[in-house]
Amino acid sequence: MSLTSKAQAIERDFQNARSKANYAAFPELARRYVKHNKDGVVLANAALLEMTVGEAELKARKAQNWNQSDSLDDTPESIAHSPLIKPEAIQEAVERLEGVLARGTEEHQEYAAIVLARAALATDAPDRLQRVAHYFQNIQLPPAKIPVGYNFALIICGLTIKGMTLEEEGRISEAIVSYDSVSVLVQANSNERSDELNSWTEHALYRASMLKLRQG
Repeated sequence: MSLTSKAQAIERDFQNARSKANYAAFPELARRYVKHNKDGVVLANAALLEMTVGEAELKARKAQNWNQSDSLDDTPESIAHSPLIKPEAIQEAVERLEGVLARGTEEHQEYAAIVLARAALATDAPDRLQRVAHYFQNIQLPPAKIPVGYNFALIICGLTIKGMTLEEEGRISEAIVSYDSVSVLVQANSNERSDELNSWTEHALYRASMLKLRQG
């Protein structure tokens, strides 16, 4: 279904807000987007899950007095990880997104799976790695056709999450390959810029460099 000009404008605003992690704008943009695009329910709920995870992470970092400077103590054998969140803090948003997945386009479903994988890895659930694998099972990362805009940032997020999962499983060489894919894609698409893209890119490149030092 082709989008009306109104829906297209709202989607641009929504994706721009997501690229900046401007969580305060998400609820109203989600409401307006679904109102003007009945097939947009998956994208809207994926964004709301991003908001829920992001806010829970900020709360966990504040509670533990954690900040990025903690990584100054990193070594190749011990790389800092931001505090994990409780699954129940995001469970409602996860279930809401999973409940509408079948109603979205194939493209929206694939990007939603990346958001779900990112959410799973952010928790301290004992089966978090298995859940990431479940969400990624039908996704090709990187995809054959590279998207633009915020969807490009989501691909970079997905590759970083994939690398972190492989890293936790002890599959270091495979993790490095995933992280290095981030570097290749970002260099090949240098016109793509956003706060979230920069954040995931820096995360992947940092972890890749530390793992390479570990391997010697």
